Amino acid sequence: MTKIPHQIFYVWDGDKSNFVQSCIVSWKIFNPDYKIIEINNKHRLYKKAMKNNAFFRYCAEKKIFAPMADVLRLMALYEYGGVYCDVDIQIIKPLETLMHSNFIGIEDTNKVNAAIMGFERKHPLIKAALDYYTNDVMKADNFIIPVVINEIAQKLYGEEKYLPNKKYIYKDLTIYPREYFYPFYFNEKFNLNCLTPNTYSIHWWRGSWSNKDTVEYLSNRTNMQEQPTIKYYPKWIVRLICCFIPLKKHRKEFRQKHLKK
Repeated sequence: MTKIPHQIFYVWDGDKSNFVQSCIVSWKIFNPDYKIIEINNKHRLYKKAMKNNAFFRYCAEKKIFAPMADVLRLMALYEYGGVYCDVDIQIIKPLETLMHSNFIGIEDTNKVNAAIMGFERKHPLIKAALDYYTNDVMKADNFIIPVVINEIAQKLYGEEKYLPNKKYIYKDLTIYPREYFYPFYFNEKFNLNCLTPNTYSIHWWRGSWSNKDTVEYLSNRTNMQEQPTIKYYPKWIVRLICCFIPLKKHRKEFRQKHLKK
């Protein structure tokens, strides 16, 4: 039986923007019993990677941070198990109903992404990906983690292509369709119509969350009518969400409607 620990890892170092903090708050709101663990340059995994992984050291020297986060997420899931989230992932539904199986999601045709994924410790897919970043990546063409994960999954499970609207169920892994974690693609504009009752998270694709529609959605959590939302929020959460509401009168309306009395 799959046992994914109730903990969410993320990789970050330094100050967090209001946007990043808002995403992390969403993890806590919908998964209040999960431990949230930050991996930064003081974490033991960072020090271990600097010691044992030549690719990681090279990226650190060149200040190429994204691949460093790729290595650290794999190390965290392999050694500890749990859920990994990029800091531009907003969770809009409790993850508990996914925790019966190791999981990952498809972002587009033949593109399995790793911005949110859950695994028990020492899973063979995570081990294969970590071995790649340890032994092969310096002499290979690919170092972007969605490409690496996709190719390894195809080899392990014998798939020629992953289709975006199909669920793939294996003995030790479920690969979910696009609607679950990546309801809109990085070159598409977000709108509410992309969400379905099966959507657990929104990947804001980093820069994409600067557009007006995205800001309005982030600032108005009542759009998630089909999800189990919390009607009233503590004062600190209300203050944080209000950072995304551009107009003063709308901030006032939000506070009046959602501030816990």
